[in-house]
Amino acid sequence: MLGNHHRLTADTLSNIGACYYDQGYPESAEAPLREALAIYAETLDRNSPVLAKAVNNLGLVLLDRHDLAGARSQFERALAINRAAYGKRHARVASVHNNLALVAEAAGEMVGAETHLRTALEIDRERLGTDHAQTAYPLNNLARVLLWRGQGVEALSLFDMAYRIRSAKLPADHPALVETLLWQSLALCRHGDPEPGLTRVQQARKLYSRIGRREGLEHFDARVVEQLCLAATGQQGGSPLSAQEQSDWRGRRGADHPLVRMFANASIETPLRPAADTAE
Repeated sequence: MLGNHHRLTADTLSNIGACYYDQGYPESAEAPLREALAIYAETLDRNSPVLAKAVNNLGLVLLDRHDLAGARSQFERALAINRAAYGKRHARVASVHNNLALVAEAAGEMVGAETHLRTALEIDRERLGTDHAQTAYPLNNLARVLLWRGQGVEALSLFDMAYRIRSAKLPADHPALVETLLWQSLALCRHGDPEPGLTRVQQARKLYSRIGRREGLEHFDARVVEQLCLAATGQQGGSPLSAQEQSDWRGRRGADHPLVRMFANASIETPLRPAADTAE
């Protein structure tokens, strides 16, 4: 009806890309997002906030494949557009600060990550409220960054807040809620009581399998965290990554990611063959 170069066609392509990403298929999200951006370049002002949405989502796709420079460039562009359109104290600005923090975290730049997350959390609490589901994103991510920095007590407190918000606002199998469960379990195993930490990560693994994320990066993270929690409780078992899976996981996470470094320092023996997945 509208042709291949209409603004509304681009909107639909952008939404398709976002849906692919949210369903755990970032490799399928890139093409529609780039096509949308090409159409927007012809039909929108270069500083339109509509453009910022697709730019931000392309940044998430690039981050997933560990193209940190590409992701940072997209997020910085989205931040500049949103600030110009909405000012510095807007929820969309906070969302991009959160995403820039994810890039910094993946690069091992924890001070920068914490700065972005505290800014995002302050804006979201001010604009959306302390119990809003969106506020739980920087809250959860700040807790994880504090965990990497060894501030376990504060990390556990923030994970508790994020879990309370998400469990009240989201379905029990929502990926965001499972994510909080996963990182909260690691905080417990490192700085709290490892037994409930192990129970939580095993629950997270089952939920990731249930929602179809068995090949997603988060599912491999959960298997790694399970091994760390088993080691903390003096137990064995679970579903350790094979040598090939560890290599693939490190490649996707990057050598500077804190979980990769933590797992390497734990000196957990690598199995010689792929282990059966016993999560279900």
